[in-house]
Amino acid sequence: MPKGVPRSKKIGGWRPGSGRKCKPIDWKQVENMLMAGCSGIQIAAVIGVHPMTLYERCKKDQKCDFTDFLCEKREKGNAALLGKQYEIAMKGDKTMLVWLGKNRCNQADKWESKIETNEQSIQIYLPDNGMKCEDT
Repeated sequence: MPKGVPRSKKIGGWRPGSGRKCKPIDWKQVENMLMAGCSGIQIAAVIGVHPMTLYERCKKDQKCDFTDFLCEKREKGNAALLGKQYEIAMKGDKTMLVWLGKNRCNQADKWESKIETNEQSIQIYLPDNGMKCEDT
């Protein structure tokens, strides 16, 4: 009981050490899950806290908003994944080379563009080398 308050008066609910204890959060586990692509809601469910608790504790423990923390860790995971894909491609995996070419370098087997006007429709196909255009 706080000093200076007579014993006859009740103070509702405040005592040192009262209330729910703060559950420790394993931030390394959270980081790994974010790198793997999990959402904050999924992570909160796994570690057993409410999503708002996770977001508020991120501000307190990590000194940043959860959105900033998520973006940083997600990009770290994306970079690791891309690095591994690049490594596999450079070892000669042709499928990975094609996939990275199409997704990173905007390469395509065939580019198609369709232009529609009131009178007619024109389709333009660009071959792989991108040097010629054909009207059909």
